[in-house]
Amino acid sequence: MLPLAIVYTSLSIIFGTLIIVDFMQNRHITWRFSGLSFKYSLGLFLMSLVSSLWVLWIDSDFDLFLKGMLGVILQLPLLYMYLSVGSRYAHRLELPGAVFWKRLSWYPFSKDTSGEDHTHIHDYKTQVGKMLFTTFAHPPFLEIESYKTETADNTDRRWWFKADTIALLCVAAAAIYTVLLFKYAKPQASELVQNLRESAFAEDEVETNALLMIIVFAKLAISEEIFFRHAVQNFVEWIFRGKPYAAIYAVLVSSFFWSVGHVGILTPEWVKLAQIFPFGIILGILYRKYGFEIVALIHAVFNVLMIFITPMFMNI
Repeated sequence: MLPLAIVYTSLSIIFGTLIIVDFMQNRHITWRFSGLSFKYSLGLFLMSLVSSLWVLWIDSDFDLFLKGMLGVILQLPLLYMYLSVGSRYAHRLELPGAVFWKRLSWYPFSKDTSGEDHTHIHDYKTQVGKMLFTTFAHPPFLEIESYKTETADNTDRRWWFKADTIALLCVAAAAIYTVLLFKYAKPQASELVQNLRESAFAEDEVETNALLMIIVFAKLAISEEIFFRHAVQNFVEWIFRGKPYAAIYAVLVSSFFWSVGHVGILTPEWVKLAQIFPFGIILGILYRKYGFEIVALIHAVFNVLMIFITPMFMNI
């Protein structure tokens, strides 16, 4: 499906550029979300470092290790910008964003001075505070009282119980759907996937590589959720804000974008799209209702589960 690959590349360039430009133009606002962005970026870096060191230990290929780390270092600024912009638009759209990390945050997101002797603070619950951060028209020195508590403190106290239950149900439903789909369509791994697997893994290291793949696939899931759900979906919804079905447009765009990014993994290629497009819509809806962590958790667990389910149905 070459046309879909072209669509994915074009969308990646367009959305990536728009988000980076947005970040640069609003640095004076976006810095307030730097704590959240830094913590997630650091976590992803540590996951990448562990997996790269693991590969170095397996293959003893120092050049490959350096190339891998260079790729990670180049990717981190992008993830940081995606996190910052996504958090800012979640903030303005009054969405949960990253509930768990906002609860644990010690960064002074609420404080911003105008260069004068006083700080202007407007509580989120006041009309002024709500007006300032649901429109573009606000001076950079005006701020809502506490980013880390705007949504987190209003969230049901049983949030984590709900999150765990929803995550388990979603992963179970996605796994059952995948098994039924694969039984019907009988897909096979594409030639590209086969070549990558043969070049990356040796047959006598299956158990070690399985553990390594768990780390890699979990990291991929979190990175994808940062870009597709947290950044692109929020960005699109903000663009269409005030219009009917803005949230639906955002969920559909991010789900389609995410789905076409997986073209070329399976043959026939439509199977992968049929597998993950509905899953993307569910993740988009859950992101809007419960926040970033739950969709990252569902996606990561599903990815890890697919490591063990997929070989049952195809030639890998």
